[in-house]
Amino acid sequence: MGEYYPHEVFHVQIDPHFPNRHFWASEGVATLLGGSRGRSLDWHIKRTSHYLKQRPEIDLNNMLNLRALDGETSFHYVLGGLIAKKVFEKGSWSLLKELMSSGETDEAYYKAMHELLGIKRGEINNYIREQLELESQKFQ
Repeated sequence: MGEYYPHEVFHVQIDPHFPNRHFWASEGVATLLGGSRGRSLDWHIKRTSHYLKQRPEIDLNNMLNLRALDGETSFHYVLGGLIAKKVFEKGSWSLLKELMSSGETDEAYYKAMHELLGIKRGEINNYIREQLELESQKFQ
């Protein structure tokens, strides 16, 4: 990946300050700030938006059960990054810190999505697909 990989620098420098974090929150913020696998969050968003348009049967209401999208990206990078981006846009660093401190369990992460962004569990699929489309259009 080259000599400069800010995604991993985030994990080394920031993760220890948030012991009560969910894996997806950590990966999402790291991808928001430093990209992943040598690509920016925007690149991952475009790729995932296209991928999900071709696969309407994928249920994102249980997104934390999803793993690798393909050989280029994984759901935890892009969807975690999208959630981190939306949290940051809504409340800057203070709200992002809340996301990073919201708990280690899947239920805690879903609860944080609801509390911080107003996304109910049964609305995640529609919300994520809409936001991926909106974000990917910014970079065409």
